[in-house]
Amino acid sequence: MEGSTSNRKPLVTTGDLDGRIFALSPDGSLLLFTRKSKKPADQEINTLWVVSTDGKTAPISLGVANVVHFAAWVPSARFSVAYSTVEPRAQAPGWQANNNLFVMRVGLGGTPFKPRELIETNFGGAYGWWGTTFAYSPGGSLLAYIRPDGIGLVNLEDGSLQPLLDVTPLQTRSDWAWLPGLSW
Repeated sequence: MEGSTSNRKPLVTTGDLDGRIFALSPDGSLLLFTRKSKKPADQEINTLWVVSTDGKTAPISLGVANVVHFAAWVPSARFSVAYSTVEPRAQAPGWQANNNLFVMRVGLGGTPFKPRELIETNFGGAYGWWGTTFAYSPGGSLLAYIRPDGIGLVNLEDGSLQPLLDVTPLQTRSDWAWLPGLSW
């Protein structure tokens, strides 16, 4: 929308955005989002895309699949995206989290570059199957993580986790795990 709700232009008209990821780049020129995969959900849940907000170009696939909990623009690195992935599963909740973290630079036109793995796939603590999520500080110099059993910081140099607070996980007795909201 520009100016008012009467002045709208669609950026994506495919009707398959899944609502898991929807993030505007810091300068407002690119939109990061996920689309439901055309493959069966136990093979591929969704895919990560970017589109220019000028409305002049088609969405571009970043070549990344199965992003459930986290994908965001890196505030301190122009046109860089961080994301975490899962492995699809037939049983609830539909995935096994990798608890990993990748950072990928996106070219001005949305073309993806090879991602750099910051955190390798790992167990993820208690209820690690649900997944870890992350939040960058406003300037991007710090990255917090949260998982069902704790909160901490990610060392951006080597990807190690520095716990700040251990949490007794809520026993939901169901196929989901509780993660409190995380923001700066």
